[in-house]
Amino acid sequence: MILLSLAISLLFVTATGSPESLQLLQKRLDTAKTDELRYRIIKNELYRPGRFSASEYARFARVALEISRRLGNRDFEAESLHLCGLGHIKENKYEESMECFFQARRLHREGENWRRVGDMNQEIGHLFQFAFSDYPRALDFYEKARQVYVENGIRQRLFSVLNNTAEVHDKAGNQVQAVEYLLRALRVGETNTSKLERAGLLTNLAEVYQDLQNEIHSREYLQQALNIYLEENHFNGQGRIHFILGKWEQTKENRRQAESHLQKALDFFSRYKNRHGISQAQHQLGVFRAEAGDAGNAFAFFRQALDTRTESRDFLGRVQTLLAMGRLAQKTGDFSTAREYLRESLELSLEKGFNNELKEVYAGFSSLSSVLGDNSSALRYQRLAQETSDKVAGSRITGKVMGLLLTYEQTRINSRMSRFKRNLVWAAGLLLLLALALVLSARRRANAGMRSARDQILQLKQALDSLQKQIDTLDESPDREKYEKSGLSLVNARRLLQGFLRLMEQERLFLDPELTLKLVCERLYTNSSYLSQVINEHLGTSFKDFVNHLRVEEAKRLLIDSKTQNLTIITVGFEAGFNSKDAFARAFKKFTGVTPKEFRKRDT
Repeated sequence: MILLSLAISLLFVTATGSPESLQLLQKRLDTAKTDELRYRIIKNELYRPGRFSASEYARFARVALEISRRLGNRDFEAESLHLCGLGHIKENKYEESMECFFQARRLHREGENWRRVGDMNQEIGHLFQFAFSDYPRALDFYEKARQVYVENGIRQRLFSVLNNTAEVHDKAGNQVQAVEYLLRALRVGETNTSKLERAGLLTNLAEVYQDLQNEIHSREYLQQALNIYLEENHFNGQGRIHFILGKWEQTKENRRQAESHLQKALDFFSRYKNRHGISQAQHQLGVFRAEAGDAGNAFAFFRQALDTRTESRDFLGRVQTLLAMGRLAQKTGDFSTAREYLRESLELSLEKGFNNELKEVYAGFSSLSSVLGDNSSALRYQRLAQETSDKVAGSRITGKVMGLLLTYEQTRINSRMSRFKRNLVWAAGLLLLLALALVLSARRRANAGMRSARDQILQLKQALDSLQKQIDTLDESPDREKYEKSGLSLVNARRLLQGFLRLMEQERLFLDPELTLKLVCERLYTNSSYLSQVINEHLGTSFKDFVNHLRVEEAKRLLIDSKTQNLTIITVGFEAGFNSKDAFARAFKKFTGVTPKEFRKRDT
């Protein structure tokens, strides 16, 4: 599936800047008059792909970090830490990269830059997914990112995080959940994504439906994606479509069509200079030739894939190709060559912690030993394969990464406790002042011949008790008979109302333009008649009006907020959860009595 993050795409980029370009960059830095200008020059250059080798990229990222700290600019420092993390990824130093991302996230959180906090959660999720194959933790950080985006109304980022979540579910074998998240991403991305992003998502859907053996849906989405790629003249996308079709035809044993698609994929990837795609197509052509019994051409394609993956430092791909070559050598009776390929794949798997592949390597050694009549070695490798298979989800997480998680989790807890203590001190102070004010007020009123302080306190207590009773229970509802007739108990009605309000207030579901009563009912595990009954009788309105009222309140906030003054009226409507200009205008007029334009003009 397509990787939408710059961080992981840099795993396969190793282009080196020419000496002339580096000298020119150094000259620009030497002539820059201020540190801020030097910082911006470096940042802009680092975000241009293919400009530097891994070591050069990491070196300039560290320079940017030093400048940002010298300037004392928190935003610059956080951005520099992100760049350092990307540099460490290029150098395959994933633990150091994760530490940089955690530090960047902390600085962004302190500055309340929630969009970037969500982005850093995504970057950390990418590392757990791609570098450590720890899918549960990857899902955890993607969910953290999604919550940040939803709570702060950052709908533009929901597309990518839903797509990434689907990718992890697909890798973990949860294709049904992957489809669910991809369809949600497709709905979210209808208005704020490019054609190519949409085509990538359609291709992802097609791949998952292929795994589910649903050829009709798979080909439907592939055709939609291919139409976009043809329209945009996008070679990499076309290559990916042909690669998927080639694998599909290969499983159906349509050899001629499979080879044709795979060769087209190789051609398109080559025109786009996508080395990762090139190596994938070369490897798959090798698999195809091996299955057809053409060992000579199979080895030729495998060697090409191995060379490409070695040049691009794709270590995981190298292990997979070496393993395939070992199996093919064993199949052809060249046992010494098979042992050599398996040994090399074993060393690389152990060095990089590729547990899923290590299991396959041990299985290969077991099979080879059995063919050679070495039954004791075959059983030993079989046990090693089983032990490796028992490891959690193939996770390659290291002790250092676990230490980072514990450190930052403890830091987060300490930060929350510190805020709680500060808030507790403030609350105690306010309560003390309130008590003092009540005493003074009671004395003044006593001197004026008003009711005694005791009566006031009793009256206040009764009012608070009454309010709490209304909030926590519905036992005094005048509609008891309606509940008895509908089958919905008063207790369940209270729980249902609390759950509905939680979804609206905490998760801010009203910001989703595709929100329906059915979707909310699915989240609350209830039916539409029960939820409608509770909303009508206890909120005094309909579901549609309640949601639109919340959206109008959000729109009012955006219209008068100085930070969002640059947003157009229609953009404000979309940000607030409306899916059309007319719907926004009607609802706003209904609840405020004026148009959005009149409201902004009046209140600013």
